Amino acid sequence: SSGRGSNGVSGAPSAARRFTRRRGSGAVGCAAPRAQEAMFKNVLMTGSYYEEACPNTWRAPLKCDVGVTDTPDVIVALGKFDALHRGHRSLVERAAQMGGHPYMLSFSGMAQVLGYPIRPPLVAPCDRARVLHSWAHACAGRPPRQRSVPFREIREMSAKDFVAVLANDLHAKGVVAGANYRFGYKAAGNADTLRSLGKQYGLSVSIVDLLGASNGSGQVSSTKTRKLLAAGDVKGAASLLGRCYRVVACFEYHGDAAAPPGAAASNGAQAPPPPVPDAVARTRVLPVMTLLNQIPGDGLYEATLSAVYRGAVPPLSRSGAWGGSDADLGGPRYVQPCTGTPAESLETSLPLDLDSGIGLPLMVRCAPDGLHLPADAFDVAVSAALPSRGLPSGAAALYVVLDFTDAVSLEVACKL
Repeated sequence: SSGRGSNGVSGAPSAARRFTRRRGSGAVGCAAPRAQEAMFKNVLMTGSYYEEACPNTWRAPLKCDVGVTDTPDVIVALGKFDALHRGHRSLVERAAQMGGHPYMLSFSGMAQVLGYPIRPPLVAPCDRARVLHSWAHACAGRPPRQRSVPFREIREMSAKDFVAVLANDLHAKGVVAGANYRFGYKAAGNADTLRSLGKQYGLSVSIVDLLGASNGSGQVSSTKTRKLLAAGDVKGAASLLGRCYRVVACFEYHGDAAAPPGAAASNGAQAPPPPVPDAVARTRVLPVMTLLNQIPGDGLYEATLSAVYRGAVPPLSRSGAWGGSDADLGGPRYVQPCTGTPAESLETSLPLDLDSGIGLPLMVRCAPDGLHLPADAFDVAVSAALPSRGLPSGAAALYVVLDFTDAVSLEVACKL
């Protein structure tokens, strides 16, 4: 039988499993900056598709896959690549057309260095490899790679010195950039500068015109994608991205409790006791602290749901880290999230074949406290993701993946 909760999300009667809800102090869909940094560190992905470089490694030569011998040359595509939208794909397509292996070069930590507000990413770190892999068909079968360089390392570098690094240190043979790309100290370099310096350092240079939106509403951009998502227009965002917009949550599952990795306050303070889930609503809440990228604006959406098992984590202490008493919570005390699990011991990338729309169809409510999902669909997805031998000793680390397909109108939502 089906039930209907007060939050407008329908679902069947739920199993007796509880999920920690914690109020974050940051923007909707984003944890507070310090907690967010710790959470992202737990899912930091390095590998053949994406590399988060450090100050000691960012100048290392760029290399394509081991065993690839037909395209030894690397062509660098320059950009922010935060949304991995259709405009970004056009850059790597051009790089492949130049006869080399496309390698995207972006910069991390710009907001912290420049003092901008820290915003949640548009692509979850663990999902970047899947998106890049999906672009292989547009790049002559060569999936683009990406290296993210600490912005602090190049902030005061002149345009000439930057191009010299591309040629001499990274061993690039060519460069692709958008027509509006600026680089070098105080953004002194532009497309003409890049062409001139490219000749000086023996680099082939190609400048790509900005890609227009399919509905004629200007250029494809990450800023426009964010605005559409904030307005609840997930279809419009999908038209810019070239795929469904995907939100990923990451948490530790204990059978009767769950909590986001790193949820224990990073500043040493104790987290507040989580409220008891509403048994009448028959929903599961993916709280703000578990979300790895931006969620759409408040409202009801059609989506598909998948869960991915990352691995086992050590047993957690029931020493009362959340504070309060059993009576306060109306049941077993919630456990302290595990903060010491090495990221390398867990799967840090979603499966490359986890395409959009292959999960369970459901309706999701986006709200300031997180994502509200039907309990029946959530429990089915989680159960399917766990090992067949059962829940391991301690807890299981899981990804929950939601692909948003459309917004539900207010008129329809009121009838649910």
